[in-house]
Amino acid sequence: MNPELMAGSGIRTVELPRGDLTRILYDATRSDVEYVFADSIAGLDERPDGVHVTFGRSAPRRFDLVIGADGVHSNVRRLTFGLEDGLRVDLGFTYAGFSVP
Repeated sequence: MNPELMAGSGIRTVELPRGDLTRILYDATRSDVEYVFADSIAGLDERPDGVHVTFGRSAPRRFDLVIGADGVHSNVRRLTFGLEDGLRVDLGFTYAGFSVP
């Protein structure tokens, strides 16, 4: 975000485009972490030995940790916490973010 736009707001931010952050995290972890692409999580079952995950296409398996990076109205969030209707509170604010050359 342009520092001139934020001047006087008291807010200091550092922002990375999502694609850049994704690439940085993936490059740093790809040799140690199993990533599942081109599939979706159909079920999550947390047990003492880990999280048992069922997929839309792949065979089910167990993970130590599941990170759902599937957006604001996340399927992983819904599977973990239930429907968002009772969890979300509208604070009456709107935020728009964009980049300009």
